[in-house]
Amino acid sequence: MYKPQKIIQKKMKVMEFIIYKTMLKVSNECVWLCVAIEPIDKIIPRIHMSVKRSMLVIELFIHELSTKYGKKKQSISTDGGPWHPQAL
Repeated sequence: MYKPQKIIQKKMKVMEFIIYKTMLKVSNECVWLCVAIEPIDKIIPRIHMSVKRSMLVIELFIHELSTKYGKKKQSISTDGGPWHPQAL
């Protein structure tokens, strides 16, 4: 008989993220893929897809990432998008 067990998961504190954003062509639409990478453990804690490319999307992405994984001021590296410094 199947006996499910609760797995306790500690909140992981992350000191650094690499954020990468790229455009994908899906049918005739452009979709923006935003990925956060934690470089030490090499995990991808967050992925976001959007049909809009705006600073607000990046701000929300970073805010949700910071809220879930620790401090408000982690070290964040980006792919050099011109809207990233304003979002940080």
